Amino acid sequence: MSMAVSPGRRYVVTVNAGYGTFESRYEQSLAVLDTQTGTVEDFPDDRTLVDAKQTLYSGLAFSRDGSHLYASMGSLTNPAGDGKDATGSGVVVYSFKEGKIAPERLIQLPLEQLAPGRKTKLIGDVEGDQGVPFPAAIAVIGSSRPSAGPERLLVADNLSDDVLLLDPVSGAIEKRFDLSENDAVPSTYPIALAVSKDGERAF
Repeated sequence: MSMAVSPGRRYVVTVNAGYGTFESRYEQSLAVLDTQTGTVEDFPDDRTLVDAKQTLYSGLAFSRDGSHLYASMGSLTNPAGDGKDATGSGVVVYSFKEGKIAPERLIQLPLEQLAPGRKTKLIGDVEGDQGVPFPAAIAVIGSSRPSAGPERLLVADNLSDDVLLLDPVSGAIEKRFDLSENDAVPSTYPIALAVSKDGERAF
């Protein structure tokens, strides 16, 4: 669904969603291409079996120092992650070292309180005022140098008509940018992000 290039430009990682393959045990995966050797290694995620309540989606980004990967995981049927084998919606944090990926944790995204007057019918086809988090694109902003301050994540929240500014360490949502254009949510479906080189503007 999408690709990310490591800061050193040696590795290219892809998100493989859908139904997986026989080789991945029918789990969705991240695959790593080593551009120096030409080898490809696949890393299935056991939270994404066929019929799982959550799916990998289009968001994928390296941390500025290349030691982590951030990937979007969404759930429409169980966004809060209630019950067995349900993670809910959030940003999966993977460690990345020498072309190897390992899952570390999930930054859970809560249901979003919509602005007054805005409604959604995504949960059980019943009108409500809480938006369903379904992360799409992820952009990393900030510097790889600790002295320049910590990095932050911008996350396009596809089904809540907003973009979230996240602290990837604490998981705290620092700001919500409301992109709704009318009272029916979702209506704008933000799915992609681009950030200026100076990190001052995003689109």
